[in-house]
Amino acid sequence: MTQADFSVAKDGKRGLLSDEQLDTLELWLDRRFALPGTSFHIGLDGLVGLVPFVGDMAGAAFSCFLISEAVRRGARKRAIAKMASYVVVDSLLGTVPLVGDLFDFGFKSNAKILARLREEREHLARTRNSIDL
Repeated sequence: MTQADFSVAKDGKRGLLSDEQLDTLELWLDRRFALPGTSFHIGLDGLVGLVPFVGDMAGAAFSCFLISEAVRRGARKRAIAKMASYVVVDSLLGTVPLVGDLFDFGFKSNAKILARLREEREHLARTRNSIDL
């Protein structure tokens, strides 16, 4: 279940995916599989990232799709830049053998991007409400 409705921006812009679909995509990318005996979860982004270079680029492509959803929904440039920084950090550190793979499993850039998108939607809603008053 989504924490905030961020499918429509203040000017009526819509993304390609619904809130629920974005949540599902993030689930599969960052935390779909539980490691037995732990509370740690991994996703396809980390698993695919085990393939040198190609895996990291595939993960970055999915993350960029999430960022494009934020752009479509009218997110501010500052929020987009922050989201892009998550992808850059994840992609660069992901290329380091072994250490990068461990980082990929723990950093969860897609969850960070989606959380930032929710924060941005809440900001837009607050801004719109303050203008309406």
